[in-house]
Amino acid sequence: MMTKVSGFIFGVCFIFSSACGQAPNFILTSDQNNKWIDSLKTLPLEQQLAAINIRLLIDTNIYVRQFYNDRIRISDSLGNRVYGDGKPSLVVGGYFMIIDNGTKNGQIIKLTKLLTAHYIKEVGLLSSNNPKTLALYGTKGLHGIIFLTMTKKKYLRKFQRLNLKSNGYRYT
Repeated sequence: MMTKVSGFIFGVCFIFSSACGQAPNFILTSDQNNKWIDSLKTLPLEQQLAAINIRLLIDTNIYVRQFYNDRIRISDSLGNRVYGDGKPSLVVGGYFMIIDNGTKNGQIIKLTKLLTAHYIKEVGLLSSNNPKTLALYGTKGLHGIIFLTMTKKKYLRKFQRLNLKSNGYRYT
């Protein structure tokens, strides 16, 4: 079991460092985000989860501003902060996981360790192009929604311990 976890962590770190070591493909606009979500629909579960993990890790470098006047994405003086339109919402076992600009990288890394086929049996996707998304979820669906169904209900506690929640509000 430990070698599987170590192998997964190494794989995610390798893919992340390879992706970011070259020129990371930041997803900054709503159009890019919708294309990314639509591309996930064609992948098998393991690849969907890997793509979501990579996206979560790369998104740690993206600062989302709801509104900015010139609509230009700017990097800070160090060149490591990029501004984007938004990130998809993540719903695990019916609970929205809030991942915003204030989320600590350690929490995101812990989350990516849980996004495996051991814990997740199905990925459901709604892009913001789908009229149902905004009608059902309002502004939380503005950039699409990723629904993750657990293999066992008891695993939800592991996700809840990450403390990425929205006041316990549950969508079913």
